[in-house]
Amino acid sequence: MTRRGTILWPRCIVAVVDSSRTAAERPRRGRPPIPEHRAAILEATRELLAEGGYAGLTFEAVAARAGLYRRYINRTWTSKAELVRDAALSDIPSFAVPDTGDFVSDIEAYVGLYVDLNLRPEVLWGLPSLQVELINDAALLEDTFERFVAPAVDALRTVLDRGVASKVLVEAPDAELLMSVLAGSIQQLALRGVLDREALVDYMTQLLCHGLLRVEA
Repeated sequence: MTRRGTILWPRCIVAVVDSSRTAAERPRRGRPPIPEHRAAILEATRELLAEGGYAGLTFEAVAARAGLYRRYINRTWTSKAELVRDAALSDIPSFAVPDTGDFVSDIEAYVGLYVDLNLRPEVLWGLPSLQVELINDAALLEDTFERFVAPAVDALRTVLDRGVASKVLVEAPDAELLMSVLAGSIQQLALRGVLDREALVDYMTQLLCHGLLRVEA
């Protein structure tokens, strides 16, 4: 298949062209993992990402931390990037924001969900390097976009459409591009640690509503 997609994370707007195989179509080794083994591997990966970041993480270290043989990892994950992707993003929120009747409040709620995600240690220290790895793995990038990024973009698009319907917005901007700006800004500010959680949510809400979006008073 050929698809052009966009991975909407900081410093990484990547065109995906000529992705002939999705990650779901890749051959797997052996049997699927026992759920308890999978959970232990993902938790060990999160812990190691928080402690030492992406560069120092190895399958051997994950297996040792999880108390399992490395073969349990190899049965399910074909690369470190795929393992880190699942550990960092497998339980992200839906990003669906209830309609409160107030557009700015809805944007603030959406921003809050994204800030909370980026403040997770495994995301904060694992995602920047993962983004680079995904550039060189079109199939995994495609799969990541469809499973983890597209739903967040759709949720943002829903909020923007509500703003237009209520005449708070003159027009809805491109949700994917706006998501790129939002994601990049939040990740960079989170990495620098210059704002606490509440200040970061407020700053990004104000930036979106009074800088990037034409919110009618």
